[in-house]
Amino acid sequence: MTNYVFDIYDFELRDMENVTVKLSELLAEKPVLLVFFKHDCPTCRFTLPFIQRLYDRYSDDYACFLGIAQDNRQDTVNMVSELDLDFKIVMEPPPYDVSRRYELGSVPTVILINSDGAEISRFMGFQKGELEKLNYILPGLSAKELPLFAVDDDVPNVKPG
Repeated sequence: MTNYVFDIYDFELRDMENVTVKLSELLAEKPVLLVFFKHDCPTCRFTLPFIQRLYDRYSDDYACFLGIAQDNRQDTVNMVSELDLDFKIVMEPPPYDVSRRYELGSVPTVILINSDGAEISRFMGFQKGELEKLNYILPGLSAKELPLFAVDDDVPNVKPG
């Protein structure tokens, strides 16, 4: 039997109540939607209410929503309160090892990771089409189908006929 586990970057960060949240534990239950942001980023402030809208619609039913604030606790608490966010939020302190490992170009960055650790979707900034795509992808994650290709399949991305 082929193993479908992908090489993920596991991390532990603390939430606003100082409880440790570990990515691999979340992924053991379901896919995870990572949302990287900063309190002083206008595009983050514009995008996060739409992430909250997705959360209001789907909750953590199909994927665990995990906001990753590149901020201190007080700035994070203030922003969460101002934007009325109620999905899980953790704080990433400098030097931002998690953000660097995920090779972020800017915030906000949204990454949907399936329960095997593979990225399903990634986008930066506000992208209406990508948010709308998440609206359709999230409920489809409840299907427990294996991917067609295994990690060790040696096949090209494209092969002309």
